[in-house]
Amino acid sequence: MKTIKATNFYEFVKCPRKVYLYFFGDRDKRLPYSEFMQEKFKEGRDFEEVVVKKLEFEQPNEELSFEDAAKETLKIIKNKEKLIYQGVLIVDNLIGIPDFIEKKTGKSDLGNYYYQICDIKKGLSAKR
Repeated sequence: MKTIKATNFYEFVKCPRKVYLYFFGDRDKRLPYSEFMQEKFKEGRDFEEVVVKKLEFEQPNEELSFEDAAKETLKIIKNKEKLIYQGVLIVDNLIGIPDFIEKKTGKSDLGNYYYQICDIKKGLSAKR
């Protein structure tokens, strides 16, 4: 199983074929990311680390398999926690690990609340 990353969505807008090849192409034929892109990824990870340190959240155990982490994420959701960091979501053969899953007020199968996926991105201004 391959995880869907935020980068995949960004790349899909620019070049759907690149995303297709990421999931179904020959891994040995991939070109490495440029030094510039590697630096941008590092800046993004560093920024995320700063943001995460300021927040209170629940998180599935990082050492679990994807399947067990997804089960733990569902337990956290059923506990009605406000914020989940690096929760694991599985649908069919797709795995998603958003930066955050945030509890919101509103109707859903869960009751009077639902969860919204949030991603941390470094930018020039705040966006929702």
